[in-house]
Amino acid sequence: NPRDWFDSFRPIRVHEHPSQIEAFRVLNPIVEEDGVKKFLLELDVRRFKPNEVTVKTNARDNTLTVEAKHKDDESKFEYLRKITLPQGVVTKDMTCHFTSEGILQIKAPYNAPEEAIVADTEIP
Repeated sequence: NPRDWFDSFRPIRVHEHPSQIEAFRVLNPIVEEDGVKKFLLELDVRRFKPNEVTVKTNARDNTLTVEAKHKDDESKFEYLRKITLPQGVVTKDMTCHFTSEGILQIKAPYNAPEEAIVADTEIP
């Protein structure tokens, strides 16, 4: 349905369910604030305490992994999200914090990679 395709590109609304916001951010992690592009990922980890969540990058695979585990006498649940980072994300300056709503925000500077010049070449 063409309407569904258009809806996936709409801005995030405050009343939307956190899983909808998370899916949008995972697919569109480069945002612009005050004319500066940056990496911003928002993940719903409200079921976990901050000390139950780990965030790691892997330079070789260019990935970000967020893992959370909770276990108590009555329940056990886990969360795992592995995301390939866009080229240009400066991982050494990456930060993360929890919002008051339990959303994990991961931010990093973003330097857009140079676009390759596409041109026909005649080879002798």
